[in-house]
Amino acid sequence: SSQALNVNVSGLNEAPVFTSPASETFAEQGAGIAYRGVATDPEGSPLLWQLSGDDAGLFTLNGAGELSFVHAPNFEAPADSDQDNVYRVVVTAGDGLETSSRPVLITGTNVNEAPFVTSAAAGTAGEHSTAGFH
Repeated sequence: SSQALNVNVSGLNEAPVFTSPASETFAEQGAGIAYRGVATDPEGSPLLWQLSGDDAGLFTLNGAGELSFVHAPNFEAPADSDQDNVYRVVVTAGDGLETSSRPVLITGTNVNEAPFVTSAAAGTAGEHSTAGFH
């Protein structure tokens, strides 16, 4: 005897896969996106993004996985946790069931800035004097 069977094969949910790099550079005093997290979900589910790590509080993370500094970084006065101009964060992408995390290093770079004058705007010296203006 024989009997017809229907077999349903369902796949397991897989975690998102990162394709973005694990490091990036960002020029001091810059504005805009410092890092773009790029990941895809094998099942095509939309991704939810989270941010953690030593320096996470210095960034905002939008729904597209893009990180921006809350305040533009200053190379001469680094704000990262160990003050070495290397900001350490962990970007996590999730599909609602599974997550993947990517440790990321964002290195601040120095920009040649215009000098600024700190002396007074005016000064006086007597005639035939050797006084200098500071």
